[in-house]
Amino acid sequence: MRVLFLGDELSAAAFRMAGCQSLAVGPEEALLALEAHLPHVDMLIMTVDIARGLPADVMRDLRQRTMPLVLEVPDVRRLSEPGDFTSAIRSHLGLREDFAHGASQ
Repeated sequence: MRVLFLGDELSAAAFRMAGCQSLAVGPEEALLALEAHLPHVDMLIMTVDIARGLPADVMRDLRQRTMPLVLEVPDVRRLSEPGDFTSAIRSHLGLREDFAHGASQ
């Protein structure tokens, strides 16, 4: 599996040590990196800051794709956290928030 990480320098170093192709980029350079590398990867991991810096239409397109799998993660210092994944998944599935307490639609 070909994995690409986009994020700050410290986070990129950590993902590089884990065996991922890693690029230390800022939000302004991330779009160019995506254009160059996206067709060649199976999974794209990016920090929340990178995701927030990309144009909304680009993020919408990435989230709607089936490949590559796209993950937004906090940077290694945890300065930016992704949203609540559980609530997002339940919302996409059409489930109410009280599903965790045994009630569903």
